[in-house]
Amino acid sequence: MNEAEDVVELKGRYTPRYRVLYNPTPLELEQLLSSTPYGVRGLIDHHGDLYVWDGEQALHSDVADHLGLGKSYHSLVIDWKYISVPHNVLKRDIRDVLKSNSTLTAMKFHKYPLVSEL
Repeated sequence: MNEAEDVVELKGRYTPRYRVLYNPTPLELEQLLSSTPYGVRGLIDHHGDLYVWDGEQALHSDVADHLGLGKSYHSLVIDWKYISVPHNVLKRDIRDVLKSNSTLTAMKFHKYPLVSEL
């Protein structure tokens, strides 16, 4: 995706189509969080770009493969109360990654509790 594309529709493994938001605004992320009881899955690439989608719609690896991110990304699940990260990620490292994205910083997600659940 490039900066001109802020939404892409993908064909899912479990659903016919779903939307991935690229560097959403705080309002777009709030709307997405409000629209799903499953949380929001997200990827942050090595540039600090954020990709988010309804957590029920696709796995991190499916979106990363479609976007051509290879293995150079951080997975997370965003909820209103916490952020889930993989067990093998140091919490201080993921906090730096969260701070690298302006939307997550504006919404103060870098201060949310981190839970190792992915």
